[in-house]
Amino acid sequence: MRPFSHRDTGVLGAVLTSEEVTAELIADGVHVDPAAMKLLLKAKGVEGITLVSDGTAATGMADGCYRLGDFDVDVNGGVVRNKEGKLAGSALTLDRALRTMVSLGVPLQGAVQMLTLNPARELGLEKTKGSSRPAPMPIWFF
Repeated sequence: MRPFSHRDTGVLGAVLTSEEVTAELIADGVHVDPAAMKLLLKAKGVEGITLVSDGTAATGMADGCYRLGDFDVDVNGGVVRNKEGKLAGSALTLDRALRTMVSLGVPLQGAVQMLTLNPARELGLEKTKGSSRPAPMPIWFF
């Protein structure tokens, strides 16, 4: 994706301004700077963002070098980079993404919605997935 520019906003400009588009956010503070996350929140609101991990097989692993498929990666401080030093996925867990959003001032209920209801809605499953509801009372037949 090309960078955002005031003369050529590209994909990012379309995501920020389109109500029909839900933004996916890797909220690890590395893939997206916290200030950019705040800007996204102002543009899209809680309803317009789905938290994702981009997690690799290195998720949950201690710092070190690992072989992922056909290439080697280095995990350092939870950040996954290839041998050229470029990001190569993430080691983000969604509980950490939730904590990141709360630390940015998102109420817990809104941060949970970005992990549950929003992706269910994107898949058309919001009537049966993505939120806590009381279970229907069982009907007992005697």
